[in-house]
Amino acid sequence: MKRAARKLDLSLRSATWMALAALALAACMASSLHAQSYRGAIRGTVYDQSGAVIPGATVAVKNNATGFTRNVTTAADGSYELTELPAGEYDVTA
Repeated sequence: MKRAARKLDLSLRSATWMALAALALAACMASSLHAQSYRGAIRGTVYDQSGAVIPGATVAVKNNATGFTRNVTTAADGSYELTELPAGEYDVTA
């Protein structure tokens, strides 16, 4: 009876360690997984012909396939950013 109890105790201990190791591995893997997205961003800076930035300029993007458009105004440093754009090819004008 003692031998059976010892064997059961060892197998429970082994099973517990294996379960903890599997849980730790799953936690590590979950943190490295990223959701895939079919969205993107366009970032840039608008300059004039002399190379100076243009704050307050309107930048327009248009998806060539769908006609989807979005506008944004450049910041004080001439930069702009359009995020969460559906995937595709875009024409950018300022």
